[in-house]
Amino acid sequence: SRFPDDESKEIIVRHIQEFVRRFREIHGTIKCYDLIGVDLNTEEGRAEQKSPRLREKVCEKCVIDAVNILEDIFSE
Repeated sequence: SRFPDDESKEIIVRHIQEFVRRFREIHGTIKCYDLIGVDLNTEEGRAEQKSPRLREKVCEKCVIDAVNILEDIFSE
């Protein structure tokens, strides 16, 4: 079947909750706007989001942390 059974769904939900908990522990939030301080719904915000400063300072760190959290969760 293409859809997960109830037990698989519970495992997926637990993994998501654990990921969110750990990411918030590090960054205080999971909301992009709060992480980068830029409104991506505006043209100015989208332009700012492309700046190397923002990518290096915030985005790359968030991606690295997310990967590390996922590796940890799935190695348990």
